[in-house]
Amino acid sequence: MNSDLFKNSSFSFKCPKCGTNINVKVKSVGSMITCPFCNQNIELQDDGFSNGINEANKLVDKFNQDLKNMFK
Repeated sequence: MNSDLFKNSSFSFKCPKCGTNINVKVKSVGSMITCPFCNQNIELQDDGFSNGINEANKLVDKFNQDLKNMFK
């Protein structure tokens, strides 16, 4: 089971060019996006973020499995 709980989440940040708040999915980290307002290309740098998300998903999966085992 892979919950992908956090990869389906989103976050917002300000465009470095126009300052508009942009909402993006966490799974977009590590890719290029374009600001929908000023068309500025923005690189969403990973900086190890994906590793943290993967580890968090593993913990959620383990917790869910432990719960299932408790109620067998």
